[in-house]
Amino acid sequence: MKNQKETRDRLQVLGVDRLADELLRMAKLDSAVAAAVNRLTMPREELSHNIGQRIASLKRRRRFHDWRETDDLAQEMLQLLGDIGSLEQDPAGALPLLEKFFQTDNPTFERVDDSSGIISSVYQYYAAELFCRIARACPDRALPPKILLRLLRDDRWDIRLALVDKAAQYLDREEMAALLESFRQRAVYQNEGHGVSSDVHAIESLARQLGDVEVLEFTKRRARGKLYPHDMLELAQVQFANGDAQAALDWLDSIPADTRNLMGRDDELRLKVLGALGRTGEQSELALRLFRESLDDAALADLLAIVGEERRAGIISAEVERVMAGAQWSLPGALFLQRSGALNEAQDYLLRWRGAVDGNHYMELRDLATAMEAAGYPLAAGICYRALLESILQRAYRKAYYYAVRYLLQLDALASQITDWQGIEDHTQYMAALKAQHGRKHSFWKQYAERGGGSQK
Repeated sequence: MKNQKETRDRLQVLGVDRLADELLRMAKLDSAVAAAVNRLTMPREELSHNIGQRIASLKRRRRFHDWRETDDLAQEMLQLLGDIGSLEQDPAGALPLLEKFFQTDNPTFERVDDSSGIISSVYQYYAAELFCRIARACPDRALPPKILLRLLRDDRWDIRLALVDKAAQYLDREEMAALLESFRQRAVYQNEGHGVSSDVHAIESLARQLGDVEVLEFTKRRARGKLYPHDMLELAQVQFANGDAQAALDWLDSIPADTRNLMGRDDELRLKVLGALGRTGEQSELALRLFRESLDDAALADLLAIVGEERRAGIISAEVERVMAGAQWSLPGALFLQRSGALNEAQDYLLRWRGAVDGNHYMELRDLATAMEAAGYPLAAGICYRALLESILQRAYRKAYYYAVRYLLQLDALASQITDWQGIEDHTQYMAALKAQHGRKHSFWKQYAERGGGSQK
């Protein structure tokens, strides 16, 4: 379809009568169009009743849907949400229908293979966003919290928590505080054998959104018996969001040293906290360490934002030397050398560590090979392509033979560009060794021949 706005403008030009006639004509030929026309022309009360019946039908179903059928089911559910959305001018009528829609989650997930996550996204994103929009406009301010309290009584799949996590989008702070207190009054903190209850999760979510560190800490300790490292990190995040950088740092320092660097999140927060406290010396030391650990452009940008852009060349030069002096292979190091323009060093590095280059890291290694080839370093590119090829053949991964053939054809093409093999096997020797080791992989060699391999002399 053309640009939607352009198409919409053209349809409007056609006029109401012509569009109505065309819809009626299509409805005679297509049952889905007929059903849509029927819904569009229903009186509001009749449509509400129709939606309720369809939700009840969805909830009653017993047939299992495998992963291949989830798209169709998702489309049906999205149509239901679209029809509920058409009633948003009547929040008091639409919100109870959304409540019923969410109550279909338990029976639905019991009979659906949602390994793709499509059905989960219908509830957690599309339905939750619609709930936020309608609840925000609801004149009865007591209704959205009442529905949340009912829904969280039986949230077996942790799907409905999405509504609590988005509470700040449709409740003001006073309403959120009242809802928090309602959850606290009924919460069972020690839910033996069943993990942390939905009510406890709701309390924690609302406390985070309100910035209530006291309630958040109390709830975590009471529900889990103690604070774990990720709890301390969360408390630090809330304190920092509240503007209390020192309290945030105290929580970060309380995380046991052997459990720090939770996926890098504590160091990322520490970097911001140190900056807020004006402790630039410690901040720059941490930024340098993070850059050296990752060697990525984002970490370099963070470091330069602290120490100054004028130090870029010196920092990069020092890191190039450090990578080259390393005692083991590092793919991030090789990529850094290439991105930094140290191409001679990158080729020397690949030559030195060619036996350690792991073709299983195919996405990064393929990018490195492409970049080195484009920069005029065919030998370095060839080392990468050899590793990629050998990774597939050693695993006899037939589904990837298409790519293995591509890599070998690339090696064929690169061979003529290399005049100095710098001590490694030339292409003729490499091919002989490859056939000796993998000659019985007939499917691979057949595909290679069919795509023109081996025809060059």
